[in-house]
Amino acid sequence: MPKLTKETITRFDYLSKLIAVKDKTDLIKVITGIRRCGKSTLMGQFRDYLLDCGVQETHIVEMNFESMGMSGIKNKDGLYRAIADKIQTGTTYLLLDEIQHVEDWETAINSARIDFNVDIYITGSNSKILSSSLSKDLTGRFFEVHLLPLSLSEFMLLNGIKDTEKAIVDYLERGALPIISADYTDDIVRELLSGIYNSILFKDIMSSNEVRDPVLLENMVEFLLDNIGNTVSPTAISKYVGKDVTIVDRYLKLITSSYLFYKVKSYDLKGKKLLKTQAKYYCADLGIRNAVIGKQYGDKGRIMENLVFLELMRRGYEVRIGKYGDKEIDFTARKGSEVLYVQVTLSLESEYNLEREMAPFYGPKDHYHRMIITGDKTDRTTHNGVEIVGITDFLSEL
Repeated sequence: MPKLTKETITRFDYLSKLIAVKDKTDLIKVITGIRRCGKSTLMGQFRDYLLDCGVQETHIVEMNFESMGMSGIKNKDGLYRAIADKIQTGTTYLLLDEIQHVEDWETAINSARIDFNVDIYITGSNSKILSSSLSKDLTGRFFEVHLLPLSLSEFMLLNGIKDTEKAIVDYLERGALPIISADYTDDIVRELLSGIYNSILFKDIMSSNEVRDPVLLENMVEFLLDNIGNTVSPTAISKYVGKDVTIVDRYLKLITSSYLFYKVKSYDLKGKKLLKTQAKYYCADLGIRNAVIGKQYGDKGRIMENLVFLELMRRGYEVRIGKYGDKEIDFTARKGSEVLYVQVTLSLESEYNLEREMAPFYGPKDHYHRMIITGDKTDRTTHNGVEIVGITDFLSEL
């Protein structure tokens, strides 16, 4: 293993996944995530790893399809020719960035996998790259590494912040995209995040021929930003924006395909089934939310809930909203055989608040771990078998 830099350490969990499948040439490695979350950086770190392992530079082919230098490659034929021209004796490593900009790229990639000795890595800022023929024709032959913005510990390391309490304030207000530096003024941060937001709208969503009403799209995105953590449905949104529910449903799919939001479905813990009409949407980066709709100080509870959701995702859990009769558990998180029930609250200082948060746990008759995450500064403790932990400690766990 080569010596790792500080920047690499901040993304080591993701880098190690790529290292684990290196030279598995039957697998196409797909790196996904919201724009500017660090996909290109991760690809660069993997390139450095290859070089440190003795791979010759001529055997590493890098193409970034957001670069003007790649503007001549517009379709599968051009992409295939460009790859064929660079094939070397032995394994050639293809590192292809933001590949969704090439029409029918998946056909060229599949042909290259069949025709040449190549180890293929691609990135994309749109989940449609996994709903294309790549997933339809190559079932079981691709490996996804999904990137989220920085964890709190990564954010602190990257920005050289040692005070956890100070870090959380910046983390909440400025978000967790690696491009945002602690040295930047608030105005610079707002401009950068607004630019990323506009790129997501225009490059990752509106560039699709499916978007006929840009104003509707923006209104829906702003509605979702304003309603993180609230149960919403296409029907409710259609009433709000005054558009047909089928159009709203289609636009919701386009919006979530950009990874700006994650749709979290509700799960009936009693009936053991997903509920189709009840879902919540959480934002991938709270800094973008603040830049677009402003800081909503009255939303602290839902903002904290959003943070906890992202952290559970980052730790590899499959997350659902738990329903048991008329009670709701904020999150049911599953990883393999492990199941975790989580409640999120700003404060447990009153007996009423404590009992209110405990109540949903009494429904399910199982022995899965139960946890309340609170905004209070508190030592980790338990109450009637339920673990209670402060948000700072929860986010700081490695």
